[in-house]
Amino acid sequence: MGASEIFFPMYSGLILVWPVVWAGDRFLLPLYPLIFFYGAVAIRGLNRWLSPAVTSLLGVLVLLVLLLPAVENWLDTNQESGACELVAEERGPWACYGARVGYFVQAANWSSDGLPESVSVLTRKPRHFYLLSGHSSRTFPFDGDPETHLRLADAVGARYVLLDQWDGQAARYVGAAVNERPGAFCFVEGFGQPRDGGAQLLGILPPELRESVSSGQESVDGVQLCPESFVNPNPAGRPYRPSLRIPLLESLD
Repeated sequence: MGASEIFFPMYSGLILVWPVVWAGDRFLLPLYPLIFFYGAVAIRGLNRWLSPAVTSLLGVLVLLVLLLPAVENWLDTNQESGACELVAEERGPWACYGARVGYFVQAANWSSDGLPESVSVLTRKPRHFYLLSGHSSRTFPFDGDPETHLRLADAVGARYVLLDQWDGQAARYVGAAVNERPGAFCFVEGFGQPRDGGAQLLGILPPELRESVSSGQESVDGVQLCPESFVNPNPAGRPYRPSLRIPLLESLD
């Protein structure tokens, strides 16, 4: 038994137990060379029952079955890439990512000037948010318990959380936390409609203000409006230009 025979089952098992929120097709890439190799060995082993010519023909057919869909997908992707390049030149680099990502970008761009200085925001994509807004960010907890979100926010000094639809994780975890304890959050600004992939920027209230929403208080979807201190009073005086630097986010560690 060689190293590959040990690696293959152990790595396959690791993929099966990997958390769903971090899963992706990319984890299969290290297995592809071994899968192709084992397949070639299996086809070669058919020489015991079939003639070499038939075995070679079978190998070619299997190879075509694997390659033809990949080639078709590559051609379609190449065509879409060319069309997307033209759209991006006209409407910006995020134009081809769809409405869900577009509203995330809108929220980050608005936050660059719409929020007070030196604030932190819990988001699904902290690096993207930082580069677009200039505000430090950290990933929200992948937990629907509101206390988990509030503890993290208090620990790192985050006053905001972005409920977006980039990939559904914010709706799953942040949405669950807000629904369970709406009095701990407040509404800052909305971007698009939820049914269209929109995003909502929410404030995280200080511990002394986290209580149930009163019946007479103005609210949005059951979440009270934030105090004026959650918004930059002079939004036109602090422009921000996104950079290409990847932050270390020291302030949130």
